[in-house]
Amino acid sequence: MAAHPDAADSRRTFDLHGVVVSYEHRPDRCTIYPRGLACQDRVERWLSADTDAFVSLREMR
Repeated sequence: MAAHPDAADSRRTFDLHGVVVSYEHRPDRCTIYPRGLACQDRVERWLSADTDAFVSLREMR
């Protein structure tokens, strides 16, 4: 399937930051959000998941 002709123009890049919080009795959690946001904006643009939900890019290539 060919890419949409405007696909390259619509791509955006993001500088992301990740924070891992370790817990004693439950899985560690990783939260990823764009850098440079004020706290009030960050709470609307984050993603959190257990660390075992993430895979190494090196392993997937």
